[in-house]
Amino acid sequence: MDKDVLSKVLPHLEIELNKAWKQVIAVQRVQYVRDEEEASSPEGAENLRWEVDVLEHQVRRLFHVLGVSLEAVGLPNARRELIRTRRRLEKGKAGLATTSFLPEVDALESEPIRYANNIVDALRAVSGESRDIETYQLDKLHELLRATAALVRKRNVEPTREADIQKVMNDYLGSYFSDYTSGFSIVGAIKNFEPDGGVPTLSAAIEFKFASTEQEVRTALAGIYEDVAGYGGSKDWTRFYSVIYMTEAFVREEQLRYDLLRGKASSWTPILVTGAGQRRAKKK
Repeated sequence: MDKDVLSKVLPHLEIELNKAWKQVIAVQRVQYVRDEEEASSPEGAENLRWEVDVLEHQVRRLFHVLGVSLEAVGLPNARRELIRTRRRLEKGKAGLATTSFLPEVDALESEPIRYANNIVDALRAVSGESRDIETYQLDKLHELLRATAALVRKRNVEPTREADIQKVMNDYLGSYFSDYTSGFSIVGAIKNFEPDGGVPTLSAAIEFKFASTEQEVRTALAGIYEDVAGYGGSKDWTRFYSVIYMTEAFVREEQLRYDLLRGKASSWTPILVTGAGQRRAKKK
């Protein structure tokens, strides 16, 4: 096996692999995250067919690039096995676009991509390079956070406060990320920051906000500024996500993102989602 050639083809394989996994996420977004009525409409069905067709194309390209790479590095037997496996997978109902649903993490899995992923993992190990799955894991984190409203709805929860959202999302995030944790503090120079949850391996801290008015969205934004000023930075936690669950589309996400950049809070990523809910009336 030619390790020099392997070191050159591995980055290209990683790119194709990431494209394929991202397309699985795109299919899931249409199939499971979009509003059920829209997904069952002719337009929704057409969108799903389009995303599945793109997935089939991406997987076919992944197998092609992987086959050429295996031949280039001098692994003809592995290439022949890849071809046999591809032919077997193509005989399935959806061919190379076949996916299966994993209820424990509420996500789609792709046998063809997983097979290719395992080969790339083996090539990476032989090359001596460390395995870097951070990009895929971050994409999955973003996907789950952006699906907050749909996941809350799937649990038949109509939130009235942050805690209702936190409980649902702690279950989903804890099922997918083995090191997901909640109930911790990030020590700062001025004050401690207490996120709702976090993924240590991704250095990602997460908080959930509930907003039933535009003013509550602005209040949540002000809270982010306060946290940025208070905790003073952390070497262990470098990514911060604020998921704001709105009962109506009060504010555009692009505007909040711009406001945070202008306020020197570039390490924070705002994610706005819209779903059913109503702020519980305060007792008089």
